[in-house]
Amino acid sequence: MKRKIEVLEGELRPMSELYDLLRSRTEAEAQDILKRIRSSDDLDSVLGMIKDGDLVLEWLRDANSQQGASPAGSKARLKGGQDSMESELNGTPPSGRVSNQGKFAR
Repeated sequence: MKRKIEVLEGELRPMSELYDLLRSRTEAEAQDILKRIRSSDDLDSVLGMIKDGDLVLEWLRDANSQQGASPAGSKARLKGGQDSMESELNGTPPSGRVSNQGKFAR
């Protein structure tokens, strides 16, 4: 019985974490999270993508604050990274272009 409780608690933890993320994010971010959930059968990988993205954003904010960069420039760089992540999820190249060598073109 104790083992079963531990298993159920382990299954509940990621769902609870995901619920908290959906509640705490903006509407656009929550919609993006829902798209990721619908495109994957693995809750842990969805949570990993969200956490990895949060770490990248935190790193960029720290780097920009140390360099005194403007938030507008940061947002442009973040948007480019978001395009890359979205294209990876969708299986399409960034900006929807492919070079003649079959590699992504920018």
